[in-house]
Amino acid sequence: MSSIKRKLSVSFPFIYILCALSTYQVGAQSSDITSILKQFDNIIDYQNSGIYFGKPNTPYPNINEENHPFFAYLDYQNASVTYKGQPYLDLQIRYDIVRNDIQILPDKKLNLLGITLFKEFISDFSIGNFHFERLEGMEMEKKFFQIILKNPSFSLFKSYVKKEKERLKNRNVLYNEYVLDTTLFILSNGRLEEIKSKKQLIAFFPDDKNTLNILFQRNKSKKMSKDAIIIAVLKDWHSTILNPKSVE
Repeated sequence: MSSIKRKLSVSFPFIYILCALSTYQVGAQSSDITSILKQFDNIIDYQNSGIYFGKPNTPYPNINEENHPFFAYLDYQNASVTYKGQPYLDLQIRYDIVRNDIQILPDKKLNLLGITLFKEFISDFSIGNFHFERLEGMEMEKKFFQIILKNPSFSLFKSYVKKEKERLKNRNVLYNEYVLDTTLFILSNGRLEEIKSKKQLIAFFPDDKNTLNILFQRNKSKKMSKDAIIIAVLKDWHSTILNPKSVE
């Protein structure tokens, strides 16, 4: 959804949105509400929107579509962000993995420069089918994690890192190469820990050792990476937790 609580110079837009919402019953589809809120956004001038509270982007030199510091693509992508407690839809953003920043592109028609949002005000964001959140109160609260699974017993996240490597010729820097690496993290009962192996996962959940051993046997594959097997095992366990049944 998009923001209602924005800085408004006149009262008409606020009255408009309240009247529009009042025409819908409590059981209205979320798509209907989203449509109304998008209309509301079109009424509000961009300067009145809290999503543009940030700092100018710091550009990277010598980047291209094959070699860049961003998540998935060099170009800005359609996305949504929750910023300062307010959700915003239909944005153009880039996730800068190297700096762990979110860049937003204001309306291209306005010819404005890109803006880097203050990460401490970002609760979560989505790019396509990828959903990320910042884990407030945790040791790594300034980092964004992709949400893989969430249930009452545990959450599984993926962390993205791009390391800059200088490519030299005669001791002169030709360009920086950006190399992607990912890591899985488990969060349970307020404890966040990196998981790289079956042994680590079982050590994290010692009381569920038998169940996990069965699931690892069920999902064992020589064609899958260690991370892929761990994800498959936890997805299997996730389904069991949400729909209780015996693990055979």
